[in-house]
Amino acid sequence: FAEQDYWGLRASLSLDVNDALSIALMAQHVADDGASSELWLPRPDLLADPNDIRLTTVTLADPFLKFTTDNVNLDVGYELGFATLHTVTGYAGLDLHDVDDCAGLSFLAGCVRSALPDRHHQWSQEVRLSSHGEASLDWLVGVSYYDEQGSRNYYEIMPVLEPQPRINRVNRSGGTTLAVFGQAVRR
Repeated sequence: FAEQDYWGLRASLSLDVNDALSIALMAQHVADDGASSELWLPRPDLLADPNDIRLTTVTLADPFLKFTTDNVNLDVGYELGFATLHTVTGYAGLDLHDVDDCAGLSFLAGCVRSALPDRHHQWSQEVRLSSHGEASLDWLVGVSYYDEQGSRNYYEIMPVLEPQPRINRVNRSGGTTLAVFGQAVRR
């Protein structure tokens, strides 16, 4: 799909390889740079004086907001005879680039805020083995893994107030989780 500066691609594949193996894959990429070189108008109800044009316009010559997102999911099932092995893998990523100003007030002249870039990536994996539910005991065992990493390079500069950036930092976040699970039900 595509509309002006916003576009995306999506593909899906579902395949029964044989009686035992099935595969489902979905991949998607979306990109948007539709906010580049546009006038930014905040909500009037959030402004101190909605009639003051300096509060409602961007003074930066080329503000922009560009982002891309990617998602991939792979689902595989394999029949082992005594049980079914199932695995689900997922990936998601975001890459955002943003430059704007702080509105048209004289004491904010030249003010620039930016996220260059803001990135977030995550992986997940689940593997489980489950019974067919035909015996007197239904059971399920598995393991799940999740990892995410994010970083944002943010700065703000107000040259009229001070020549050095007021804010210039990189924030990082992340985490990893591992879980083992199981269940058994007597029929």
